[in-house]
Amino acid sequence: MGEEVRDALLGSASSALENSELCFREERYDATLREAILAIENAANAFITSLGGAYVSSHYEYRSAMRVVVQRRWRDVLRRSAFEKMLKIADLTSSSVNYRYPISVSGGEISVRKAPTREEAKKFLEAARYFLKKTTSYIDEYGRRRADDVF
Repeated sequence: MGEEVRDALLGSASSALENSELCFREERYDATLREAILAIENAANAFITSLGGAYVSSHYEYRSAMRVVVQRRWRDVLRRSAFEKMLKIADLTSSSVNYRYPISVSGGEISVRKAPTREEAKKFLEAARYFLKKTTSYIDEYGRRRADDVF
């Protein structure tokens, strides 16, 4: 069951990344951002569940869930700069909530959000590319490590 979940999450992340790429080429930056975030969220869950963690449904918990599962299952990854970059990218999902809704309410004040710029969309798209690539690499490495430990 674990591999089936991982594969479904990675497939969804890959599809969302493709959609994000397409939307960016079409200059649909709202959609670029939403799809990039979906790619990051699904890839993060693939990573977390592959290392034995629980599926995360909150936009605000990916970073902490990734850190916790690595501390429990694969501590040496914590010292890798690529993993630190992944954690920073995971934080983008919490700020992305601002891009999902046309208004925001803070302190009783309603404000209309601005559409993301090309630069903002590009930042999220590049982050999603990196995140999915590293996630796949880490999942593969972890799987090889576990296989080596079994024998």
